[in-house]
Amino acid sequence: MNIAARWARLPDGLVLAFVTAVTVCAAFGDYATRTNFDFLIFYLVPLFIVTWRWGGWTSYGYVVIDILLHAEVVRVTNPAATFPAFFYWDLVENMAVLSLFVFGLIRLKLTMLQLQEALRLKTEFLNIAAHDLKNPLTGILGYSDLLTRPGATQQPTDVVEMAQLINQSARRMLYLIRNLLDVSRFESHQFQPELKAVDLTTVTQGLVAQNGKRAAQKNILVRNELEDAVPVWADKMLTEQVLDNLLSNAIKFSPPGKSVFIRSRTEADRVLWEVQDQGPGLSAADKTKLFQKFSRLSARPTAGENSTGLGLSIVKLLVEAMGGQVWCNSEPGHGATFSIALPRPKTAGASPAHGSQL
Repeated sequence: MNIAARWARLPDGLVLAFVTAVTVCAAFGDYATRTNFDFLIFYLVPLFIVTWRWGGWTSYGYVVIDILLHAEVVRVTNPAATFPAFFYWDLVENMAVLSLFVFGLIRLKLTMLQLQEALRLKTEFLNIAAHDLKNPLTGILGYSDLLTRPGATQQPTDVVEMAQLINQSARRMLYLIRNLLDVSRFESHQFQPELKAVDLTTVTQGLVAQNGKRAAQKNILVRNELEDAVPVWADKMLTEQVLDNLLSNAIKFSPPGKSVFIRSRTEADRVLWEVQDQGPGLSAADKTKLFQKFSRLSARPTAGENSTGLGLSIVKLLVEAMGGQVWCNSEPGHGATFSIALPRPKTAGASPAHGSQL
């Protein structure tokens, strides 16, 4: 175990006692040597520990303590302190040095945390991609091997069935790859929404028709309760992708024989669109992982459908890029309601917006 990990396991009280002891020693060194050498070296040790352990305003508070302690030692031991200009200049100089030191440490720590998170996501991505691609690829290889094996005498119905299974496996692979490419494209700021007036009612009707077959296969009734015209200020293509993701999720996680409800509500400056399912709902642990990449929830698709853990993270990216919000209300055993809020269309006299770049 490395030193940083060992320090992280120590109680706060023990670390604070050590920091206090080192600070007192640094002050005594100031007093004994009457130089700034001890200040610049030994004061930095506890400051480093405080910054790495607690960070933020705690570190800057400790800078103030260091400066005041050092100023008192200088006032007692250094005759130059009788000249206010030198005394205050010394305080300002030391304050600047320590503040820059703290700022640099905080930035370094944040960078390290970001790199650790990126490495974790990369490892998780590789594991999930390998797992999710392995099964459909194995199916494709297996069925294609049966079809191309010398002397194979499959019946025409068997050939059609195997071709359908190969097609399904290929679609699962394509679905995963598209999601991964979408996340990469959106997070690398390579897309800019084209905002204009979009009718949510028309978009929703089209998506209900597209998802009708899958809903019918599970005996799920999709109830479209939207008003006749619900306009929003958004990107039409991205809006379709967002709504399709949420609607398909509601169907995916709903048990057979249940209903999915689609509703809307107009507020002062925005429109709320929501889809409610009658599935198992979300636990408290699930809610903390919502909209995160590669998040695996306890609720599972009710008919073995594919789930990459990327859909909701893409929804969040797209909705926020269009100036909206997305959230979920759910209780275990009582289904889930996913809601998005998008701005209402601009007035006729308003200049068209180009949207915030992803």
